[in-house]
Amino acid sequence: MFFKILKNEYINHYGNKSLLILRVLKWYMKAPNYRVVVLIKYCTKVKSNFLKRMVRNKLSIKYNTEIGTNPKIGENFSIEHFQSIVIGNNVEIGNNVKLYQNVTLGQKNGEYPSIKDNVIIYAGAKVIGNIVIGENSIVGANAVVVRDVPANVVVAGVPAKVIKQL
Repeated sequence: MFFKILKNEYINHYGNKSLLILRVLKWYMKAPNYRVVVLIKYCTKVKSNFLKRMVRNKLSIKYNTEIGTNPKIGENFSIEHFQSIVIGNNVEIGNNVKLYQNVTLGQKNGEYPSIKDNVIIYAGAKVIGNIVIGENSIVGANAVVVRDVPANVVVAGVPAKVIKQL
């Protein structure tokens, strides 16, 4: 399963070039952003609690990235700068979502956010509670999102407000 995830993430990020397992392994060793995404995907797919705990510990200690026990993550998920990322237990992340450093997708009163497809969340943003971030939206740097975000907008500020329609 790990090699399948490795191959799929390589194709998602770099296209279907002449794919050799050595190229995939070399890129896994060379690019930490790619490695973190592969480990997160593996952690969400693996059934063994022991392996899940091992991967979560590695992500936490080596990469300062915290991931909950049961997030749902879509295809083409990417992390541009992996430092201080927090993904809560039951967070739902759609396809083509991009996160930058210091992003928190956390809980409030036991409820977690849902991020729809094609969303970009910039550095330092916090999405807290039972929030839905609509499709094709952008969350600005250091924004604190405490209410739902409609589709096709840019939000920024504390608390986050719509500043632009896309």
